Amino acid sequence: MRYIITLLALAALSQPATDSSDNLPDDQSLVANGDFENGINDWISKDAGMSEVKPEAAHRGELGLRVSDEDEQRGSSLGSRPAPATSGKTYLMRAWARVMSGKDASIHIQFFDANNKQLTKKEFNNDILVKLKGGDWKLYTLRGVAPENAATARVWIHTYNASKTILDVDDVTLHELK
Repeated sequence: MRYIITLLALAALSQPATDSSDNLPDDQSLVANGDFENGINDWISKDAGMSEVKPEAAHRGELGLRVSDEDEQRGSSLGSRPAPATSGKTYLMRAWARVMSGKDASIHIQFFDANNKQLTKKEFNNDILVKLKGGDWKLYTLRGVAPENAATARVWIHTYNASKTILDVDDVTLHELK
């Protein structure tokens, strides 16, 4: 009898945990045009053309983002349009990415206050980021809690200043978890 109870307990523990965040629909994402099917619309670029939408950068669909950072002095900078955020809530970012060359790239969740002052960054020791690794397409996920006074959130795709990096990003989503 003890053997059967042990087997049942092990079977229950080996079942995959379900997470309500696994079923978040892309069309309810806080990031508009995260699949880049409408070009660079709804994204803010500050990288002198390093970030471009191209067919060969697509993970799914017709278009994806190609970041070609060949500058040894400046990094790329592409942010989604800010979306409303609530302090204390958890946000989940998902994106497919692959790094073809170089190694210094990341995707961030950034929070801002009502005056557009950035609340999460390296200097404050609260940067919310995932570093992108080389190789084939990978699904990257990142969770972050909106700090006190957060009014908006965005996704920021960035290559570092002293790095030459080429990468593709597609199917970017950001959700507020319940």
